[in-house]
Amino acid sequence: MKTNGSLRLPAAVRHVIETLNQQHYEAFLVGGCVRDWLLGRSVHDYDITTNALPQQISAIFAGQCRVIPTGIRHGTLTLRFDAMAIEVTTYRIEQNYIHHRTPQTITFTDDLIQDLSRRDFTINAMAMHPQLGIIDPFDGQRDLKKKRIRCVGDPSLRIEEDALRILRAFRFSCTLNFSIDPSLRLVIRQKAALIDCLSEERIREELIRILESEQTRLLQALNELKLLPHLFPELIALIDLPQKTPWHLYDAFTHTDIALDQSIHAPLCERLALIYHDCAKAQTMRMDENGIAHFKGHPQLSAQIAEKALRRLCFDKETIRTVTTLIRWHDTYVQADEVWLRQFLSNIDFRYDLARSILRVQRADNLAKNPALAAKENETIVQAQALLDQMEAQGQRYTLRELAVNGDDLRTLGLAGRQIKEGLQLALQQVLEDPDRNTKEQLLSYLRSLSS
Repeated sequence: MKTNGSLRLPAAVRHVIETLNQQHYEAFLVGGCVRDWLLGRSVHDYDITTNALPQQISAIFAGQCRVIPTGIRHGTLTLRFDAMAIEVTTYRIEQNYIHHRTPQTITFTDDLIQDLSRRDFTINAMAMHPQLGIIDPFDGQRDLKKKRIRCVGDPSLRIEEDALRILRAFRFSCTLNFSIDPSLRLVIRQKAALIDCLSEERIREELIRILESEQTRLLQALNELKLLPHLFPELIALIDLPQKTPWHLYDAFTHTDIALDQSIHAPLCERLALIYHDCAKAQTMRMDENGIAHFKGHPQLSAQIAEKALRRLCFDKETIRTVTTLIRWHDTYVQADEVWLRQFLSNIDFRYDLARSILRVQRADNLAKNPALAAKENETIVQAQALLDQMEAQGQRYTLRELAVNGDDLRTLGLAGRQIKEGLQLALQQVLEDPDRNTKEQLLSYLRSLSS
């Protein structure tokens, strides 16, 4: 493998390895840091494996750093040196997995190769020592050269042991742009349902990492591996669903996948919104007398379906609120007009950041449509984005809080209860149409005229 030269270890990492060696214990860097260094990628986390037992590790480093028993039952301690945390784990053998996830029997060993043999993929089953070099018993370096995800040992056994390896294999293929070994692909397809044994939180974390990748046609790739029904069951009804309208060239599923391609590197909420933005089209499709399909109300119903899906995946409330807002607004025809944009912003509490997200989602959606029709819509979106920038720079913000009148002012007109609320909304509409009207005199005069 070609690398960027010798791995420059942080002082704390080097200190841990050297200290363990001085105490006559083995110590190797292992896992992702070795893989990423060999690939010439940035290394952020350093994991160390050793034949020292947890109590021995703790005794050696007591007083040198903070020793945290993060996973002591599994032989893992975290050594914290100021801002750096280093996980140190005793060589171990795992057996008798339960629920396709957790080893019931963990045995410490003094054999590095036995420890490496329990790991998921060959590219993660390499160890390295600053002086001794690379320990690679399963040809991980060869698989890195071939850009291949391959299991250590029998892929069927590895997946049966821990179903999370299904998602990890797919995630590594996305983030590293590697292929999945054919034998492993076959096993994943056969055992895709094991994903249902995983906690929703673990599924969510893997999905987030997958969505941070540059993988194109992501949904199709999931479907080919039979993972789609277990991750995004809400999209199954879109597969081969025709969109018989001049605006569309693809079935609803392919359209969704292409739209998602247009959001690579976008914030997570925008990626999630594009996954679910049309998920209600199967339920809302109606054909008119000319054989043209219409999907009236699909943004609202899609938002409701997405909310349930994101709750199932244990996303936080703010993420769910943002994603569902993006979906509800994704099909609104944008106008590059200040009055229209103020009305639009008033519906989202003048959150310019959210408005920009909505426009980016709309643009990605349009790029997956018939370009002969959608290109003009995207030109308008670009103009609207520029106008939003200008409006924000001017400090344009008009909500009930910024009105020149309040409830007390409206009471002087003889209004009470619900009338005050309605009056303030009418006043706000005046200001959204023309901010120069936001004076107490003009707004009260306008409201008086309505009651006369």
